Amino acid sequence: MEWISVKERLPEKNSLVVILHEDEMNLNYRKPPVYFGKHNGQYWLETLDHSDVTWSGMCNITHWMPLPEPPKENE
Repeated sequence: MEWISVKERLPEKNSLVVILHEDEMNLNYRKPPVYFGKHNGQYWLETLDHSDVTWSGMCNITHWMPLPEPPKENE
């Protein structure tokens, strides 16, 4: 799987994906700054513990990646 630029296309509405953002203010302890999130058609949402939090304007989402398929039971 490869990262997809948000300029290229957005994920399907409300599908869970991995998101990457610019950390221009150096506020993030994660390097690279990667989270699970969704795009609801208007806003990016960070997905935390079964709840969705609207992404603040402090971070610019630049790329996303679909989640991989879970392993088959035999693997």
